[in-house]
Amino acid sequence: MSDGNPVRREISATLITLSGAARMKKSYRLVAFLTLPVFFGCGGSEQTAASDAAPTAAQQVAAEPISAPEIDRASQRAAEVRQSVLKLISNNFGPMRNMARKEAPFDAPVVRKNSLRLHQLSLMMADAFATDTRGSDVVTEALDVIWETPEAFAGKIEALTTAAGALAESAASADEASILAAVGELGQKCGSCHDDFRQDD
Repeated sequence: MSDGNPVRREISATLITLSGAARMKKSYRLVAFLTLPVFFGCGGSEQTAASDAAPTAAQQVAAEPISAPEIDRASQRAAEVRQSVLKLISNNFGPMRNMARKEAPFDAPVVRKNSLRLHQLSLMMADAFATDTRGSDVVTEALDVIWETPEAFAGKIEALTTAAGALAESAASADEASILAAVGELGQKCGSCHDDFRQDD
């Protein structure tokens, strides 16, 4: 049955259009809802499975044991550090030892400078020998007893630090006799440590 009123016909047509649009909108929402698992559920599961199956590079590094070559390189670096510290100690002590032996003239400024250096270097000894290089292929004069009796070795280092500090205090006094006596005391501490913890030449 047709309606002859043009206004009613226009309103009816508008309502039909809006109703169709609403049904389409609901359909779009339904399709979007049904496809969510495809984009997020399934994809997320695959990503989680892939993550579980393939650990990250950081996890692999943490899980892998350190190889023998890497251990040897670490031991070599540790030996180089401690040898460098010992060479600096020897280079700074040598001129004062020569003064004490009367093989070189007494030089107060050199004693003051070198004694302060020796005290600072003695504080580096514990860190320099912290890495245990027993069992490595590193060429060294350090004996295994250093790490077998760490308390005894620490006592030697403490004695060295004390003697170096006493020498630095004596050097500030400009008293040649007391300075040379302190040099001799420091030399004895070095020799005692070498006797117990360094391989004989």
